[in-house]
Amino acid sequence: MLGRRRQRWYTKPDLRPTAGDEAFPPALPNPMGWFCIGFSDEVRPGQVVTRRLVDGDVVLYRTRKGLLRATEAYCPHLGAHLGVGGAVEGENLVCPFHRFAYAPDGTCVKTAYGTRPPKARLRQLEVREINGGIIFVWYDHDGAGPHWELPEVDLTGYSPLVHITVDMPTHPQEVGENTVDEGHFPVMHKSPILEIRPYNFTGHVLGLNFTMRVPLPHLPRAAMTVTYDGELHGLGYTAGSMTLKAGPVLRGWIMPTVVGPWRIQLRFAACLRLPAPRWLPPRLGQALAYAAARALCDIGLRATAAGFVLNDDSPIWHTKRYQPAPRLADGDGPIMAYRRWAQQFYPGRHQPADEQKGSHAASLPSDRQAPLLLPRTPRTPSAG
Repeated sequence: MLGRRRQRWYTKPDLRPTAGDEAFPPALPNPMGWFCIGFSDEVRPGQVVTRRLVDGDVVLYRTRKGLLRATEAYCPHLGAHLGVGGAVEGENLVCPFHRFAYAPDGTCVKTAYGTRPPKARLRQLEVREINGGIIFVWYDHDGAGPHWELPEVDLTGYSPLVHITVDMPTHPQEVGENTVDEGHFPVMHKSPILEIRPYNFTGHVLGLNFTMRVPLPHLPRAAMTVTYDGELHGLGYTAGSMTLKAGPVLRGWIMPTVVGPWRIQLRFAACLRLPAPRWLPPRLGQALAYAAARALCDIGLRATAAGFVLNDDSPIWHTKRYQPAPRLADGDGPIMAYRRWAQQFYPGRHQPADEQKGSHAASLPSDRQAPLLLPRTPRTPSAG
């Protein structure tokens, strides 16, 4: 009996490596830009949901007519959280505390007492719903409006969007840096780069194009040749297409959103287009190709985006330390050029688009030089 009592209080030591957000203070500030906070199928008409952005909550809701809105989370009347019991009545968002109603423009239009509503306004966030159902909001350190718009993609013939969301301790700049870290593709992912075009740093956009050999899941000796054509629009949006020689095209999005100090929610989304079989009548062939793409898209998302990143890169991101002055070697890729491009999204760094015309590749200093961002003073351990 005594042994059982002791066993009840016994706790095994945690021998796992320390997560990055626990081991170090944040090494980079929060960037501005467009950040994904959900998908259309998560916000149905009449539904109210809460999402995290930077260090606070955002409330998403859709009116009965289908209008999507993103607002601050707290009622300006007496501060109730609108995502906890808040409801949509017609086109208005209704507070759960005193049932004050707010119109889609944020204006308070009704009280529960039948009295004149106060001159209160619920702060709205710029929100976009694009590319088959991806929801973005704009974040700026100074509260300024959007400096650019995200591109719409023609998804005709593609399967419906599939998506997954994971939480991890890292920063959007670290996620984007993966795309230019040429050295880790053959070493970690066993995917040698066969051909790569010059990177294009133009304003808030980073363009890249390369061809690589990608191993097939569960078939270690088999591989396929894939051409990737992608763009980063700021640090919260990476969109690209993977084209196989046989014709299938997988469109994918990788979207890190800051939800706390050195912590993100990383969202993946994808859709697939397959060529129609030539041996069938065109209409029947297109229908068969669409049905097959719809069935295979979820597998393709997990095998390429989620499996590629989560199984290989995620453990590294969870525990790595940001190196402000890395000791680089030939073959690493333009890591320092990428970091200098990324600085425009931090407080005090933004330049208007007309001051950033053309490719920056020729004007960037050598990758051997130290970055402009300086490391923060290490956190002092607390006593006891």
